[in-house]
Amino acid sequence: MKTLRDAIYDQLVAKCPSFTGGFFQPQVANESTPKPFGVIRIGPAERVGNQGIIRRLEVHVHAAKENWATLDTLCRSVVDALHMVRVSAGTSGGKTYYVTPKHTGTTSDWVDDDRETMMHIVEFDIPMGA
Repeated sequence: MKTLRDAIYDQLVAKCPSFTGGFFQPQVANESTPKPFGVIRIGPAERVGNQGIIRRLEVHVHAAKENWATLDTLCRSVVDALHMVRVSAGTSGGKTYYVTPKHTGTTSDWVDDDRETMMHIVEFDIPMGA
C-alpha cells in the first residue's frame, strides 16, 4: 500500500514536470544533482489546538543560481500540485485514506552553497484527523 510520503512524491512527479532533477528524501541530493530538484520532508503527527492532528510537509525547491523568477515559478507549481488537492494514500492494513495538504507559506530567498542552488521552502499542513 502507498505510504503518505510515496503519495506526495507521486503527486509531485506527476504534476511538476519542470523538476527535471527529480524529488528526493533529505540528505540524498548534493551539488552534482541535476537542477531543478525538490526535497520532501514530512514531520511527525502532532496535535495542534482545535485543528486536530496534523503533519507538516515541506518541499525544498532548489534551482540553479541563475534566475529568481524561475525559482518562483517552480514554487507555484508545487503549490498548484498539492494545495487543497485530495491525495490518496494507505496503511499497512490495506485501508485507503485521503489527505488534503493546505499551503501555509513559502520561505524567503535562500542560497544553498553546499548544493550550489538558490531555494525556497514551500510549507503545508496535512490534517490527519481529530
